[in-house]
Amino acid sequence: MTRHIAGILLAVVASASAAAARPVTIQIDGLCDTITLTKDKTLALYATSHVIGCVAKHVPSSNPIPGVGVVIKRNVPKGKVLGVSDTVPDNLGAPVAYLTNLDYPLVTGGAWTAYATPDGKTITQVGAGTYTVR
Repeated sequence: MTRHIAGILLAVVASASAAAARPVTIQIDGLCDTITLTKDKTLALYATSHVIGCVAKHVPSSNPIPGVGVVIKRNVPKGKVLGVSDTVPDNLGAPVAYLTNLDYPLVTGGAWTAYATPDGKTITQVGAGTYTVR
């Protein structure tokens, strides 16, 4: 019985590690921010880890910040983006939700655009530029 359970556990661990691909790190050009993406092939989602850069006005207690990413097909403009979501406290500690869209597939020189909402009702663009795949 113990061998059987050990065999099952080994199979579960092996399948879980096979589902996750090697992480890819995105460097936001001109900033110190990085986003590390690990694709879960089974769920078709990305586990993300966003490090706020060297000159951030405020650094959350959780730096890097965990998040989730998903590939989104757009109609206007046509194409795909990888949308990465995370929440960071503002200067007073209140949560602000961010969505960073990265051109997909991920290639050096791809564009990114970031949006934020402090209340879940209004959303504004807070940044844009290019990125480098490391």
